[in-house]
Amino acid sequence: MVQTQAHTSLVGQTQLAESFAYCQSVTRQQAKNFYYGLRLTPEPKRSAMYAVYAWMRAADDLADEDAPVEQKRREIERFRQATHEAIATGQAPADVPAVHAAMWPAVAKTFAEYRVPVKYLDEMVDGQMLDQSKTQYATFEELYHYCYQVASTVGLVCITIWGYDGREQTRLMAEQRG
Repeated sequence: MVQTQAHTSLVGQTQLAESFAYCQSVTRQQAKNFYYGLRLTPEPKRSAMYAVYAWMRAADDLADEDAPVEQKRREIERFRQATHEAIATGQAPADVPAVHAAMWPAVAKTFAEYRVPVKYLDEMVDGQMLDQSKTQYATFEELYHYCYQVASTVGLVCITIWGYDGREQTRLMAEQRG
């Protein structure tokens, strides 16, 4: 029995290491400037940021793919559900599209370990959903809300990973930079 548990733990650690390596590769290939900036971040936060980038890239790619709007909406909503499963269990969700499967162990560990607020992730996904139906904004407030969803949430997730003292000024600066 001890051998089985040790083997399972080793398999889990190997899968997790492979997942973080995959997220690093996605970041390096898709966000070259961001990747090199993140290299200055000490571990384990650097790897956590690679996982965050891979998750956000996947969300954005779903919204931007060339497919019927209703299909994209279903895929984006499934992505939201998978994110909730990952946070709730700390594990890769079941039944996710193969294209994103490799990122989930790292994403699940990162979101659970750093206690990334689900509301930030939901707001990002809401912005991706909004992209499917709205392209113009009548007021600055509408535009600000959209920018908050697709950009400010990035900064808010980042400061959560990096750690901050929780002061409102830090949170507000992260929001406004988006």
